[in-house]
Amino acid sequence: MNEIFTKSITYLLLIICGYCLKKTKVLHSKDFHVLSTISINLTLPCVLISMFETFYISFDWIYCILLGLVINVILIFAGLFFTRYRSRNTQALFMLNTSSFNIGGFVLPFFNGIYPPSSIFYASMFDVGNAIMCTGLTYACAASRLDTSSKFQFKDFFKRIFSSIPFVTYLVMITLTLVNIKLPSELFQVTSIIGNANIVLVMIMLGLMVELKIGKDDIKDVILHFFIRYSILIFCAILIYYFFPASLIGKQILILSIFAPISSIMPAFSAKLKCKTSVYAAINSLSMPISIILLSTLMTLWQ
Repeated sequence: MNEIFTKSITYLLLIICGYCLKKTKVLHSKDFHVLSTISINLTLPCVLISMFETFYISFDWIYCILLGLVINVILIFAGLFFTRYRSRNTQALFMLNTSSFNIGGFVLPFFNGIYPPSSIFYASMFDVGNAIMCTGLTYACAASRLDTSSKFQFKDFFKRIFSSIPFVTYLVMITLTLVNIKLPSELFQVTSIIGNANIVLVMIMLGLMVELKIGKDDIKDVILHFFIRYSILIFCAILIYYFFPASLIGKQILILSIFAPISSIMPAFSAKLKCKTSVYAAINSLSMPISIILLSTLMTLWQ
């Protein structure tokens, strides 16, 4: 209980710290792009590499991987469906920010020391499917909506996927695991140290994005986003609890995982596609505290 509370307060304080640094002009809103570049190209790939130190492929985990893939696909199409009569830019924004889960940078550190490693592995396997989507495929799908040409180009689609360093990192690490190539433990020690900085960077980034002033139209979009996301996730949580083939603690870990905040890579992708800053900034700023409250409440109830 105390550890859950401590981690929740620490994350919230880091967000507040980022906001205060912006207000005191130590950092500026534009610094978000610098921090997001560092996160996408350095600290997040190191987080992903570190996850593979104890990773192994087992048929028992396939369902968790598929779950991560399927829920992301559902959320992407839900975001597209509910904005089908809006501008392509709005469609791309909802496709990016309605889907994805910050597992490696938020959930796993949050669970560490509270749940046994064997149980946390459910979240890790879920994140394999999730990461395949959010580190490249989701961005490619959203970018395709901004392509005004009527013809779908596979070459452009795959170019967008492989332009994502986190996606390429995941692909390389999965390939090495499949062919049973073991990396030296010293490498994992280095990536772990660098990767530990990612959660701090992400919280500071969220603080820099916080804007207390937001237009009425933007508020409607933010409310619509959370309605779509959490309506689907609550339904998925019920299905997981009653039908997913796993132990009770495994089901609880997966339910907690789907209530994770939006992946830290999505604001950077949103900026890359020139989506409306005020909307995705508000969505991502609120996503983290909402998830902290939800996860803390559920974990306390289940203890």
